[in-house]
Amino acid sequence: MFGVPFRGGRNFTANEAVEGQPVAIVSESLATRLWPQGNAVGASLRLVSDPRSHLAARSPLHYSAVQVIGVVRDVNTGLVEDANSRALMYFPTHAHATGSAILLRVNGDTEAARQKIDKELTESIPSGVDSIHKMQELVAGRLYPFRMAYWISAALGILALLLTISGIYGVLSYLIEQRVRELGLRMALGATRISVVGLVLRHSLRLALIGIGVGAALALGASKLLSAALVAIHASDAAAFGGGIAIVLLACIAASLIPSMCASRVDPLNTLRHD
Repeated sequence: MFGVPFRGGRNFTANEAVEGQPVAIVSESLATRLWPQGNAVGASLRLVSDPRSHLAARSPLHYSAVQVIGVVRDVNTGLVEDANSRALMYFPTHAHATGSAILLRVNGDTEAARQKIDKELTESIPSGVDSIHKMQELVAGRLYPFRMAYWISAALGILALLLTISGIYGVLSYLIEQRVRELGLRMALGATRISVVGLVLRHSLRLALIGIGVGAALALGASKLLSAALVAIHASDAAAFGGGIAIVLLACIAASLIPSMCASRVDPLNTLRHD
């Protein structure tokens, strides 16, 4: 069973695999669904072949009922969750059985093991195997759409961050230009450059914190929707949320720093002379 932990019962025996005995091992989700009140081990299960399934022609059922001999922990069969992704049933098989795919666990270098298996199978059964792939290659193929979505989302996020920085810089520059007289009067009355910089930064950070709060709430809601449909996505990843908030906050401070420094260089004498 490739190291999948058992929750009850036992594994297949060699005789059951060779003789194709009508026994099966079920996952926890399937056991809970079919036997919610009792123990699945020892129960009988009637099988009905679906002619509409593409698996029916390649893997026809050799028996109409099986006895459940074990229950194993649920495993992830893909990245997208659905109602049947964890409801699995395992049947005994052996090396000479006809099947669509066989999974092998090897020790050491997987590429060297693949080449050795390919050579030995080609010599013994020239047309018995269509292709041999490493599990990493299959997983990489299934992950490709999600990796593309990740890079596209990252690019859009960086673009949004740049637009945020430019927007904050433009808005603060305009506001400071409109408040030049006020800032000049403050400095004429004794305000220091540091206090002027702090005044502008506090004004910008107040708006930034409001935007960060709204954005974090929306991001948390979106992550909960994604975590309900995808495997291995946590809705409340503190490191991801904390890192994102810190990056946005630092970007807002950087965008506000230049306008605030310009505000601190206002000449109070020129402002009073202009008035």
